[in-house]
Amino acid sequence: MHPEDIDKALPLVSSAVAQRRPFAAQYRLRARDGSTRWVLDKGQAVFDEHGTPLYLTGVIINDTARRIAMEELARSEVKHRRLLENLSEVVWQTDLDGRLIFVNRAWREVAGSSPEQVARSRLSDHLDAAARPATELAWRRLLAGEDSSVHWKARVLTATGDARWAEFTASLISGSDGLATGVSGLLTDIHERTLLDARIREGEERLQLAVQSTRLGLWDWNIASGRVHFNDYCSSVLGYAPGALSPGVAPLRALAHPEAR
Repeated sequence: MHPEDIDKALPLVSSAVAQRRPFAAQYRLRARDGSTRWVLDKGQAVFDEHGTPLYLTGVIINDTARRIAMEELARSEVKHRRLLENLSEVVWQTDLDGRLIFVNRAWREVAGSSPEQVARSRLSDHLDAAARPATELAWRRLLAGEDSSVHWKARVLTATGDARWAEFTASLISGSDGLATGVSGLLTDIHERTLLDARIREGEERLQLAVQSTRLGLWDWNIASGRVHFNDYCSSVLGYAPGALSPGVAPLRALAHPEAR
């Protein structure tokens, strides 16, 4: 028996004999070739009519392959968990009812709460109410098998009461029997990008209104491609219908006064 296992296995067997019940102990044995074997030892004591133990009997099962597989799985899970924890994107996993089983540490950066604080809560509970219909629709399509993966945007409620725009991607998790056991996905923080896009659109709309109100003729020339674009008012000033001017340098030169060419 491996020296480290003696103080664990022998008291367990002694206790079982004293209580006149079967025992089951796991320990390591050293094989003839010097290698180590994990075994599962199941046995019990045989007593005489006075209750005195006469001998022990049992079976030893070679448990080495299972123990090695468990140790490799544990190492793999630790490596996998470390990888997930170092990702900048939020990795999440729920059961089929949408209750969070796992989120990595990136969740705190987005929502301001820890993975422990949101464990077993519903994912939808952390989303703005306006986004829940889109979330529920994506969820139904995924569980019904209509889509292998779904994508949607929603605002995540933060611990400070704010809401941040995020993009979600989700797919089903299946067991060895092929049946769905849960849902896993990614959450990408797109809040700053969404706000920037909104500001750009707002600026473009304001510029368009300014152009329309001041009746300015605008044009731009892409030197690399040679394309020249005229807005509608610029075309009308020159007596052309909107879009009638060809998008090139040649028409622009043809429009120029001979003395200005």
